[in-house]
Amino acid sequence: MKRKFLTNLNIWGATLISRGGKVLHYTIPCLLKYCNKILLMMDNENEETRNIAYEYQKKYPNRIHIAETGFPRATLKQEKDPRGLFHRFKPLQGPIRQTVIDYLRNTNEKIDILIFPDSDEIFSDSLPKLLEDFWAMPDKKAITMKPVDVFGDIMTIHSRSMTGHTRVFKFAQLPDLTAVPYRTACNYRPLTKADRIGSNRVLIHLASLNTEKRNWRAKHWKPNAKNSEALWRLPREITKMTPDELREILQREPDMNIEEYLRGGDKRVPLGVENASKALKEATDLLDELGVRYFLAFGTCLGLVRDKGLIKWDWDVDLISLGEDNEKIETNVDKLTAAGFTEFKRKQDIPKWKKSETEKSEENYVRTYSFKKYGCRVDIDPAYISADGESRIILKGRKREMFCAKYPAHWFDTEITSDVEYRGKRYRIPHNVEDYLESNYGPNWNVPAYGPMPWRKRPCMNQTYECK
Repeated sequence: MKRKFLTNLNIWGATLISRGGKVLHYTIPCLLKYCNKILLMMDNENEETRNIAYEYQKKYPNRIHIAETGFPRATLKQEKDPRGLFHRFKPLQGPIRQTVIDYLRNTNEKIDILIFPDSDEIFSDSLPKLLEDFWAMPDKKAITMKPVDVFGDIMTIHSRSMTGHTRVFKFAQLPDLTAVPYRTACNYRPLTKADRIGSNRVLIHLASLNTEKRNWRAKHWKPNAKNSEALWRLPREITKMTPDELREILQREPDMNIEEYLRGGDKRVPLGVENASKALKEATDLLDELGVRYFLAFGTCLGLVRDKGLIKWDWDVDLISLGEDNEKIETNVDKLTAAGFTEFKRKQDIPKWKKSETEKSEENYVRTYSFKKYGCRVDIDPAYISADGESRIILKGRKREMFCAKYPAHWFDTEITSDVEYRGKRYRIPHNVEDYLESNYGPNWNVPAYGPMPWRKRPCMNQTYECK
């Protein structure tokens, strides 16, 4: 991709790679996005990191340079001891960083701007504007950047952050730039405070991005954040957020803490109350407009009835619609898209009826509609009238099983109103809502616990069904 800003300048990127591993799939493409060429300086790297670096060089042979610092590798004791790699690197940090500066001096190119992040740092889409403003300041020669840290995924942040580090230089204007002796916060010599501008929340720290990275960091580098630390869920990927938007989010009530986030493991990422609340309101506003009759369902209903708010560690918004209204959804997908909802999906893989394992209809019913906004997936399960007219049936599928959730039909009678208020809007809930919740979560439904009751244990679960 050709750079569209400061096109008259020669911008180089550089980073030290040691044990970056899969995180390099974020950092290397980020540098390629903003730089003419990049240098990957290897120091005490492992095989995985080395292989990834050379794979990128093979793909971009004219843009990626790879070199080695030449410093002795970690001893076996340093590799095994807690924080051993940290204690190896710290005394050598200045000389190691100096190898990058020396390499670039010997390229015989005039490098106007050097971008020099760590291998677990990337930049947001706000970087081009920052660089343009910086280049227009003749008396400024570097940018010291205070990062924002992600946790668990690219759409969750926490407030803990390291001090500001100098990551951008007007390299050609700094012929005496040196990292030796190294000083704290990457404040290179001969730069002074007067030479630098500050930047917050354009640099993104990936040290807690995933379980593998967090575990490695806890053993070899620094302790991880405490489980009580607050987290905020973003409405979109952090790279697409502006510094002002991030500042506003960090000023609001946190969505959850680390312990609550980790309850979902690696597959069930919590939505964050703010994002889920907005997605719920906008989705139901649109369904009201389309004339689709719906009810709050499952964890969404549980949270608003039991806790008077959405459950912090839930991972989706759940609604039940009437099966008779499917056509109103099917014919208005364009309106969903126009309203900013994305990733519309239709799961139509459950037979219309099943009398036994061998007696199933060839015709399939839709079991779920889903779409996404603010990083939040909204699931709508149609509830079909049973053949005898006495029940509403929601078709389910788990681990190749086909079954249904079967409820009394009058729980979903739209002629009678049962609702709950949340943030100024009233939402329809199933009648006899306590019975509905007990059928899904057992008699202790009103006692907070992580995760839904397994379907095989639910009173409402039925292996055979027949819909009209």
